[in-house]
Amino acid sequence: ISCSLVGSEMCKETDPLLKSTRLQQPDLHLKSSSPAIGTGLIFQGYVRGMFDIDGDKRCDNHRINIGADQ
Repeated sequence: ISCSLVGSEMCKETDPLLKSTRLQQPDLHLKSSSPAIGTGLIFQGYVRGMFDIDGDKRCDNHRINIGADQ
């Protein structure tokens, strides 16, 4: 469950659709159908670096994903 801003609601429980949450070898990347893709808020000064931990662009069209990868 992740917490995200949706409309005027402060927090809404939503499954972020992670690739795998197995305890042995979790894969915390988002599935391509994840509702967390492109829904993060960008606050000037809080986004460090142009690329995430995998070398992918952190922001795309002024949108950022919500998740551990960012």
